[in-house]
Amino acid sequence: MEIITKIINDWDPIGFFPMAPKDEYVIEIKKIYEYVSGNQNLQVQTLAETINEIFVKSFGPDVYDQNMEKCMLIAEKILKKKLN
Repeated sequence: MEIITKIINDWDPIGFFPMAPKDEYVIEIKKIYEYVSGNQNLQVQTLAETINEIFVKSFGPDVYDQNMEKCMLIAEKILKKKLN
């Protein structure tokens, strides 16, 4: 979960940092971690869609406005770290 925490905090999709506490995205990170842990052979596209959906549900489309291209990059990073 540390790896996902670092990747999501570095991304900072809402732009909370440096003002917010480091655990600002803890709920979303846990959901992503549970999804990744519970699914074997995840594809980048599927994980990216899930990440996007998690953040839209948490913050709403008016606050969270990242695009799928960025979610794809984040999903790729997570899956690469998971395989190592």
